[in-house]
Amino acid sequence: MSPLGASGQEEETVLNELRKCEELLIQDPSNCVALNDRGFFLHKLGKYEEAIKSYNQALELKPRWSVALNNRGRAYRHLKLLDKALQDFSEAIGSDKKDVHGWNNRARIYLDKRLYLKALKDLDQAIKLNPQYAFLYYNRGIARRELKLYKQAENDFSKYLEMNAKP
Repeated sequence: MSPLGASGQEEETVLNELRKCEELLIQDPSNCVALNDRGFFLHKLGKYEEAIKSYNQALELKPRWSVALNNRGRAYRHLKLLDKALQDFSEAIGSDKKDVHGWNNRARIYLDKRLYLKALKDLDQAIKLNPQYAFLYYNRGIARRELKLYKQAENDFSKYLEMNAKP
C-alpha cells in the first residue's frame, strides 16, 4: 500500500496525474515543472528514491529552484537523510528568503535533530512571513514545549486549534 492510505480512488488520481507528467515529458523532456510534479506524485506514492531522481533532473535545469529543493528535501526526510534534507531546505531559503515552506521544513529537521532553539528561530521567521499558516504554530508549540516554555507552547497550540476550528 502507498502512503496515501486505503483510498484507491486517491491513488488512482495520483497515478493519472503521474501519467500526465510523463506525457508532458515525452513532448518536452526539459519541462522543469513536469519533472518536479512527477517527483511530487512519485513521492505521494512512497517512491522516494524515484522522486529524488526527478527533482534532481528539475534542479539540473533550474538550479536553486526553491520548490524542487523543498520537495527533494521532504523526500530525503522520509528516507531519514536529515543532513541532506537540511542542506536542501537551507538552500531553498537561500534562494528565496520569503519561502515559508523552506523555513518550516528546515525547522522540522531541527525538531527531528532536537535542535529546538534553531527550530524556534526558523518558525518565528516563518510566522513573520505568513501569520495565517496555522501549522507553523503547531510546530512552534512543539519547539517551545521541548524548551520547557510551557505557557508559550500552550498559546501556540491554542492558536493552531483556533485557526483550524470549523465555523
